[in-house]
Amino acid sequence: MESIMEEKVFLGNNITVIKKDVDCIAGKVGYNNPSKFAAAFKEIMGMPPAKYQKNYV
Repeated sequence: MESIMEEKVFLGNNITVIKKDVDCIAGKVGYNNPSKFAAAFKEIMGMPPAKYQKNYV
């Protein structure tokens, strides 16, 4: 069973693919603090969202 954090990060990952600003993505998936979203994203995806966008989008 996935945690809520994982669900939010995977949703954020889907939004990341369409090249949204990380602050915007964080808000859309329920994070009030973009830094917290970036930390959760890095923990689950292995890299920060901006680097993920640069490498995979």
